[in-house]
Amino acid sequence: MKKTLLSFFILYVITSLNVQAQLPPPPIGPGLMQWFSGWYISSQGDTIKGHIFLSNQIDNQTTFKFSKDPQHGAVSDFNASTAKGYFVKDRLYRRYNMMLDNSMQTLFLRCIQDGDISLYAYCKVPNVAIQDGIYSRPVGNTDEKFHDVKWIVTKGNGDPVAVPDGKKFIELMQQLMSDDTELVKKITVKEKGYRQSDIAMIILEYDTWKKSNHNKVMNEEMK
Repeated sequence: MKKTLLSFFILYVITSLNVQAQLPPPPIGPGLMQWFSGWYISSQGDTIKGHIFLSNQIDNQTTFKFSKDPQHGAVSDFNASTAKGYFVKDRLYRRYNMMLDNSMQTLFLRCIQDGDISLYAYCKVPNVAIQDGIYSRPVGNTDEKFHDVKWIVTKGNGDPVAVPDGKKFIELMQQLMSDDTELVKKITVKEKGYRQSDIAMIILEYDTWKKSNHNKVMNEEMK
C-alpha cells in the first residue's frame, strides 16, 4: 500500500513539473510588441522622427528600438545614455537620474500628466503569481495591469521627487501647490477625491488652475 501511494506521489510530482515546464508564454497586451511612428531626442538635443518599437512599460524604461525605415530593416538600439527621451504611440518618456530601489539610476520615466507639475510612473514587476486560464504563472513584463507603480513628480525644471506615503504625501503636495490654497486645503483634510490614490486628478486640477490663473494675469496686463 505504501509503495502504491509513493508511486502515485512521484507520478504527481513528475506530472506537475511537466505541466509547469510546458506553460504557454504570457499573453501580449493590446498595442505591445509593435512598431509605431514616433520620435526621440538625441543626446545633442535634436528631435529625430521615425519608427519606435513599443515593447512594454518595463523594458522601455531602459531601452528602445528605433528605425527610419518603415519596414524596420535597419534598427538602432538606444538607452538612457544615448537619448534624452522619446515618444511612441501615446507614451512619452523622459530621461531622469534619481535614487530608485536604493541606488542611483538613469532611466526613462513614463510621463502620465504633463504640466507645471508633471507626474511620472516608475514600473516594476511584482514577485507574485497570477491565474492564467488553468495555469498559475509569475507576472511578466507584458502584464502591465499587474505591475507595481511608484509615482514621481517634477515641478518646472526641478529634480524628480518620489511621491511618499501618508503624512509626507500631504506635506509634499502642500509644498508643490502652495499657491493654490483651496486645493491644498482639500488635500490637507483628506477630502474625498483628494487623497494619494487620486494624485493624477489632483495634479490635473492644479495644472488647470495654474493655466487659468496665468491667462487671467495675461488678460489683465493686456488691458
